[in-house]
This record gives sequence, C-alpha cells and structure tokens, in this order.
Amino acid sequence: MNDHYRAYMDRIRTPAALHERLLTGESRRPNRGPALRLAGAAACCGLILAGCLWGIRLVSGFPGPGVEPVAAGTPAQTEPAGQFASPPLDTQPPAPTEAPASGKFWPEELRDYVLRIEDPFDGQPHGDFVLPGVEFTQCASGGIMVDYALGEESRTETQLTPEEMLHLLGGTDQAPWSLYWAGFELTGRAVFGEEAELLEAVVSGERGDTTIGLTLTPGQLPPEDVIYGEVEEQVYALNAAAVKAYYIDLENGEYLYRAECMSGETGVRLDVTASDREEAAHLILCFLRAAAGWEMFTTEGVTLQEEHIRSLYRKVTLEEAYGDALGAYLPRYVPEEFGIDFASRSETRKGSPAVAAVSAAWSGGYSYISVTVQQFAGRDVRSAVSDLQCLNADEISPEALTAEGIGRYVDTDRGDQPGWRFSFLVEYPGEDGEAPVYAQYSIKGLDPRQAAAVVTSCARSMCTGLPLPPTPSPAAEDMALHAGGR
Repeated sequence: MNDHYRAYMDRIRTPAALHERLLTGESRRPNRGPALRLAGAAACCGLILAGCLWGIRLVSGFPGPGVEPVAAGTPAQTEPAGQFASPPLDTQPPAPTEAPASGKFWPEELRDYVLRIEDPFDGQPHGDFVLPGVEFTQCASGGIMVDYALGEESRTETQLTPEEMLHLLGGTDQAPWSLYWAGFELTGRAVFGEEAELLEAVVSGERGDTTIGLTLTPGQLPPEDVIYGEVEEQVYALNAAAVKAYYIDLENGEYLYRAECMSGETGVRLDVTASDREEAAHLILCFLRAAAGWEMFTTEGVTLQEEHIRSLYRKVTLEEAYGDALGAYLPRYVPEEFGIDFASRSETRKGSPAVAAVSAAWSGGYSYISVTVQQFAGRDVRSAVSDLQCLNADEISPEALTAEGIGRYVDTDRGDQPGWRFSFLVEYPGEDGEAPVYAQYSIKGLDPRQAAAVVTSCARSMCTGLPLPPTPSPAAEDMALHAGGR
C-alpha cells in the first residue's frame, strides 16, 4: 500500500486510533509542508457499477424482497426534499440503543457518547426503498494531496451525544438503519471556531472490519484531502442532484469507497473502508439515496454545549510548545533538512481537565516526524491512549524500533521513496505520583538510528540520564539514506 496515501488514511480512519482522537482533540489533519503536494500521477479508469448489480440479498442488514434497483441516469419519483420516507412495513423500528454490545472497550468518559445501531429486523429478510445506482470511478492511490486546516488558530471540539448524532443523520430513529448501519457503533465530534460557529461535524463507526467516516459541513462540501482530477460529477437518478463517487484499492485487501454531495444546505462526504467491495458500495448507495435523494442530513441546530466532553485546541509556536508542562517530552533533535509544520496545545475536559496534550510535526520532502504527548489527569488510562505498541522510555534503541509492529522497511511503494516507517508509543513514568505520560510517534523517512536519536533527544530523557544514541551527522544521514536504511 502506498505509504504517502497511508499517511492520508491515518488522518481519516478514526477507529484505528479512536480513543486518542476523541480524548485529546488532536488536529485531524496536521499541515505537513506546502498546500499542494503531488503524491503521484492520478490514474483513473471508469468502472460502471449500476444498481442492478445488487439484486436481492437475503442476509442481515441487506435489503430483501422488494428491492427495486434503478440504473444510473434513470428518472424516478423522489420523496419531497428534506423529508424522510416512511419504511414499507407495518411496524416502526425501535430506537437505537446507546449501550455498546460488541465487546469493544470504551473509556468510562465516552460511554454516554456511543450510539450502537440495532437491527430492527433482527436479521430477517425485509424490503427496502428504491436504490438508484451510480458510476464508481476506480482511482489509483495517487492524486494531489491537499493538506488543509480548518483555518482557525483556536478551536473547540466537543463529543456528540447519541441524540445529536441522530439529529445530524435526519432526526429520526429510522435514519441509521435506512443507511444500512445496523451493527455499527458510532461516535461523533463537532468542531467550532473562535466565535463558536460550527466548522464541521464527523460521525465515525465500525462494524467488524468495515469502518465508516461521515463528514458534514454547513453550506459547502467538506474540503478534500486528495484530489483525483478525473473523478467527475454525475447526475443522481432520483432528483438530478450532483454527486461524486469513486473507490480506491488500498493494496492491503481493503478498499476505500467515497461519495460526496450536497444534502440540502449541508455538504456531506462518506468514506467506507472494507474488504468486502459489495458491502462498501452498498453503503455508499444507501448514503447517496439519503443525502442527495432525500436531503436527509443537516448541521442546522448543532451548537457548542459546554457540558459535553470538549477539547480546547490552540496553535502555538514550537518554543511555546517546549515551554508547556509536557514540552519536556518533545524531541529537541530533528535532521537539519526537516522544517517545523505545526505545534499545538490542547486540553480535554468535562467539568475539570481530563487530558492535557502538546503536539508538534516536522517534515522534509516525503519524510515526516509527528509526535503527540498526552497525560490523563490523576490516573493511568493506557488502553484509552492508542492501540499502538508501547515501549518504556529506557527501552528506546535502534534495535527496539525495528521490532515487528513498530518499524518496517518499505521499498515497494510506487511513486514514493523507499525507507523506514515507524508508529509507536513511548511511556514515561509520572512524577510525584502523577499518571504516566505517553508520547505517540509517527515517523517516515528516517533509519532506526536516526529515529531513536529523535525520540531520546527530549529534555525528559536527558534529565533522567537515559542513554542517547550518537546524533547523526548530515554525512552519516546521507549515507544511511543511500544505503536504504537497511
């Protein structure tokens, strides 16, 4: 899988690092260099997946008898704009439950913010509405990567309650299962600017190995992460609305399916990552029917709620980040060719502060270093930080960073440079009985010796006498890079 694209995917697949994202308010898209970066030549070819491919499915959650697929471009009668069609059944489905039942661990702070979608049909075959087809364009994993920020020096992110998520999805208990979301566990967040204006809302979830991410923005389409020049708008069959739909082979057994459109006055985009292409495409078709056909989604009425879990985020200079209480855990050494991209502070609270974090990122060409340092107030919540492998601070060495699940050498990426990729946590003991501090690293383009030097260059390591690998000289770095870091 192309690692330049993996960096993009890491920013949009929240379930993989869901706990960290929800509890620290880390910036969703760190700015790594120029506004436009050519990730590789976009190579797209059209592939028509008409609605008739779906036929009749008699399995849990899929439509059963009564499905009437409509080919792309076929006129069809539409529901009135902004209204939700009633289900073709005599009984109405029960409201989704808030109690997660998948066995997934949720920190205590988040349990009131999880919406689990039940299957009202209990796995039995059932009818569905007319489901128009669209054309999915197959795209290679290149494109023009756009590193965009929300344009705010300061912002506030809040957790969405189950009621608020239902409001975004259409305001009724029927909305989630009409999207074929039965079995998903959903969490959501809303991002507000300095004047408490809503910038975007995001609802994410997972069901087995399928993940979804829905982004909603008031008045315009959500900004794009990667632009594929040959993905064109098409006319939706129900009401001639403009929609886009395409998919990407992630080259790891999974596929990313994406669609976007306006839903009334709200711009919406759905990302689906799954190994089952048919399931992913079906989720997209259900989404487009609700968003474009029924204009079901809305951000109207979503406001900043002080009583919810909220993260206060502020961009700072690197010097200010170093001066933070957690700044001692940020690296002091990075290779000379790396420049600072951003630094930030954040604090997550519900009443009293719960999590403090400081972040910084550097980049040089296709290489980057990103680190987020965080500490939970008064307690150790290791499982809520991340699902990455964790090393103790005194275990950092070039050899430790080459262990499976921490570092790997990649030389098969098309359009990218061969080299090492690292993703891991470092645990530091808390001071004076405080909770441990965790530093999460994502590094690309350094060899293991350079990466170890970066991690152990933080002031905390130097003050505690932890061993420091020799600082690589520019000449040594060049030799290591030419040797492929092997």
